[in-house]
Amino acid sequence: MEVARPYAAAEENRTIREDHYVLAVLIEDEQARRMLTACGFIPPEPVRHAPHGTFTIAPTLTHHLHWTDGLYLGLGETVNRNLCFLLSCLIGPGGLYRWLRGNGADCDALCRALTAELGLDESLRTRIVHWSDEVLHLDAEEGAALMRDLRSQGRRFMMNRKDDGTFVVIPEAARPETGNGPA
Repeated sequence: MEVARPYAAAEENRTIREDHYVLAVLIEDEQARRMLTACGFIPPEPVRHAPHGTFTIAPTLTHHLHWTDGLYLGLGETVNRNLCFLLSCLIGPGGLYRWLRGNGADCDALCRALTAELGLDESLRTRIVHWSDEVLHLDAEEGAALMRDLRSQGRRFMMNRKDDGTFVVIPEAARPETGNGPA
C-alpha cells in the first residue's frame, strides 16, 4: 500500500483507489506488468510525489484486497497475489474496467490471460461488467427515470447523487448481440 500512496498524492487525493494500486503493481511486479501491457494497456505517465499526512483506502479497494486474499488462499498461496488483485478488479464492483480500457487495455484479453495463469475457468470473463463510455449528468427526475429504465432492461449502472439532487450515472454498455445489458 505504501507504493500506491505517491500516486494518490500526485492527484492531491487523500484516498488510495484501485487505479493507484494498479500503478504500484506495475512498478513492483514484472509478471503483472507484462500481462497488462500485452493486452494493450498503456500506463499513464507516472507522476509521483512524496506523500505526507494520512491517507484512507477506498472501500472498493478494501473489497478487492479481501477478495484477493480469499482467492490467493483458495488457490494454495502459490500464485501471484497481484494477478488475483487484477482479476478481482475486472470481475468485481467498481470502475477500474473503464480506467483500464481508457488506457488501452483489452479487458477481455486480460481476463483470459489472468484466468489461464491462475488456472481458473475462462467463464469468469462473463462476469465483467462492460461499462459505457457515457457519463451522464442528469437532474433528479431524469436520473430517477433513467435508473428505472436501466433496471427494467436488466442493465446495471454506477451512480452518484450530488448534494444538489442531480445524478451522475454511468450505465452498463449495451451488448451488440442482445441490445441490452448482460449476455
